Amino acid sequence: MCSYNCRMNTANPLLAGHTLPAFDAIRPEHVETGIRELLEDSRERVRQIEQVEPATFQSVVEPLEELGHRLSRTWSPVGHLNGVMNNEALREKYNACLPLLSAYGTDLAQNERLFRVYEKVRATEAAALDAEQLAVVDHALLDFRLAGVALDGAKKDRFKEVMLELSTLAAKFEENVLDSTNAFTHHVESAEELAGLNMMILSAARERAAAAGKSGWLLGLDQPTYVAVVTDARSPDLRKAFYQAWSTRASDQGPSAGQFDNRPVMEKLLALRHESAQLLGYPNYAAYALARRMARSVDEVLLCYPGVLAVIHHRIAHSLYQLGVPLVARIIAEISHSATGIDIHPGARIGSGFFIDHGTGVVIGETTIIGERVRIYQAVTLGAKRFTQDESGALEKGAPRHPILEDEVVVYAGATILGRITIGRGSSIGGNVWLTRSVPSGSHVSQASVQHAPGGAGRVAQ
Repeated sequence: MCSYNCRMNTANPLLAGHTLPAFDAIRPEHVETGIRELLEDSRERVRQIEQVEPATFQSVVEPLEELGHRLSRTWSPVGHLNGVMNNEALREKYNACLPLLSAYGTDLAQNERLFRVYEKVRATEAAALDAEQLAVVDHALLDFRLAGVALDGAKKDRFKEVMLELSTLAAKFEENVLDSTNAFTHHVESAEELAGLNMMILSAARERAAAAGKSGWLLGLDQPTYVAVVTDARSPDLRKAFYQAWSTRASDQGPSAGQFDNRPVMEKLLALRHESAQLLGYPNYAAYALARRMARSVDEVLLCYPGVLAVIHHRIAHSLYQLGVPLVARIIAEISHSATGIDIHPGARIGSGFFIDHGTGVVIGETTIIGERVRIYQAVTLGAKRFTQDESGALEKGAPRHPILEDEVVVYAGATILGRITIGRGSSIGGNVWLTRSVPSGSHVSQASVQHAPGGAGRVAQ
């Protein structure tokens, strides 16, 4: 690693080669200068690798993989800071780097000489490589082809322009979501309306109100506040206000309708994705995206993956449910249930990138909240415990009773998750697990970890 980093300005915390990012030392002025210096050094290293003889996995593939990891280690902290500590100075430098990174990535992926070197490694060393090494080479060759390495000059130049536009639009999309999130506040004067929220959220809301010169509490739409409100608030009106604000961010609906509207951005993104696919000879972007996936065609996905059909039906049913026509919504949900074996209540709130593999026997309850890029497998139940009773013995209805799955959670076949509990971001829940207690982000829950943990079901050995 020193052979790379020692040639660069190690006074820049992005280039100092720390094992962990030095977040406290990174400033906006470090970003563009650091990325320019890193990319210049990387381009020189690529030119050297192109000339290496003999071309082997060790002399070509490993150094290029390390260059990619080095760039990721440098840029990822910048992306993280731009998401959680966004300000004008950092945003300006972040956006200035996007075309630099896009150009470098496209140039590397369209490098014909490097492509030929990888082909040579594949031809001469295939028998000596293990399965993982061979997969690295094959995936790299596919990436070269999907980046347009075989295109003629004009098409190759246009593909590069499209990639640059896409990276800029993706950043604009994220900015609009962030600005829309930050623009929302909800002023509350009555403590009764905040019943159920924890003291940490209430204290922060009280401080925010005081800073704004207001009495009472001022709630924002940051993730901790949003999750606390939709999970714990007893007021249905408060939960509804926050859910509507969250689900309509950066759109033509909701509290900031049209102000940070991402519709033009999405239309342009879709058009450019379609163009990029057609430049490479694919009929559409879906067919292009499947080149890296197990499904062999768009028709196979639509006709043979019941989860896709179930989610399409749910999006329609959920919209009708929100519009106040629950009976029609339930009819659509039952049509889908009959066709797929997947039972999703139209009231369930499901984020983008949701995927159900196989799917038969999946049950998702009415007040379930599912984050972004969540995956579940067949026979998974996201259910509720029985209703509680008041002092007179009447059932207490209306409160959220089903689980919350945060972003990038995976739930394997046969798992049952019951009650208003939270499965933290990035967690994986193993097959046939029975879970009734919340688990923190990054947890890995298996039958063994639940059975052997003190207290039994729902306690997790991490």
